[in-house]
Amino acid sequence: MKKIAAFRRFSCARGTFVLALLLLCGSQTSSAFTSVEQAQVFGAWTNAFYYTSGGRGYFRVQEGVGNNEYFWQWAYDIDVAFRAQKVGLASTAMVNEACAGFTNTNGTDWSWNVWNDDLIAVARMFIDAHEVTGNTLWRARAKFAFDLAYCRGYDPVTGGCMKYHKTAPIRSWPRKHLPPP
Repeated sequence: MKKIAAFRRFSCARGTFVLALLLLCGSQTSSAFTSVEQAQVFGAWTNAFYYTSGGRGYFRVQEGVGNNEYFWQWAYDIDVAFRAQKVGLASTAMVNEACAGFTNTNGTDWSWNVWNDDLIAVARMFIDAHEVTGNTLWRARAKFAFDLAYCRGYDPVTGGCMKYHKTAPIRSWPRKHLPPP
């Protein structure tokens, strides 16, 4: 029963995320939604799922209460904030706060996460954050996430395809590229 309830919460949050993403992406091309409607949806989404504490931003799993989003889901939430910033609905401060919240919750060494596709999502998130904020720390975090996924996921036997799961021992990967937290 707990699994069903968790799945329903996940489905609701994910549906809201997809709706917000679709609304925000539509502003770059022709859109069925006006800028006012986009602002209303983004405002409702951030009011329900986003909060700040100590200068850091966090995304909840459930509307209004509950735990923070999981690793890869957080990356996609920040992607929504990044896209919203590009159309003037969010600030660069929100993107910075959300990235700071991510590293506060998940640390800066993500070798515990065995899912390489999670790491690639986080690499994309941090490179986008660097793009809008100019914060070089986010670029360094993006490189670290990509290097980790690539070094343990590259498979020369299959012609270079990336393994999405850590199925082989981690080869020598460059920790030196990650600045201290």
